[in-house]
Amino acid sequence: MVEYSIEEIKKYLNGGVLRQREKLMGSTPSLTYKELGRYYCWYCQPDAFKQIDVILSAITQKQKDIEKKRLMELVPICKVKILHQYVFRNTSPAIFGVRIEAGKLKQQMHLIDEKGEKVGKIKNIESERKSVPEAGEGMEVAVSMPGINFERAMKNRNFMYSDLGESQFRNLKKNKDLLSGAEMKMLQEIAEIKRQEKADWGI
Repeated sequence: MVEYSIEEIKKYLNGGVLRQREKLMGSTPSLTYKELGRYYCWYCQPDAFKQIDVILSAITQKQKDIEKKRLMELVPICKVKILHQYVFRNTSPAIFGVRIEAGKLKQQMHLIDEKGEKVGKIKNIESERKSVPEAGEGMEVAVSMPGINFERAMKNRNFMYSDLGESQFRNLKKNKDLLSGAEMKMLQEIAEIKRQEKADWGI
């Protein structure tokens, strides 16, 4: 396997990649050949299509990553499992452990339970005794929530979800190709919870 610079690849493919890039990226100004850097390509000329696939795959994935980041900044979504065995403070604020089942948990995020009842707002997130702004899927972290008594409020709750509005839900659904399988499943669960009170919620 040989490493080619992007300029060498452009020259080798006689502009074909450039045309494909423009077709894929349209007017997106943030993605340039310079940013894409250097790619590993097969040396033999008969494998030119493999080279094209490698480059186009990288471009497409980069575009999806940027679009998903923008979407998650606008509409953060999360599902967490409450770890009842890790309660560090019962109240003022309640501090306890959770595991992120899907999406990203962020500070200041408002959460609801499995019945759609409002639980509260995440004040702080700690991972390995350090405060972090967010926690991703699979992480186990400690969270603090003011205004609740863990023993009274959380005893019979097992999961919490980000509290979405209908327009936010529609926006996520419209961009479902950017979501993982776990995030899509979570989104459907949130819709089912919300529709317990309003049958046409998000439709």
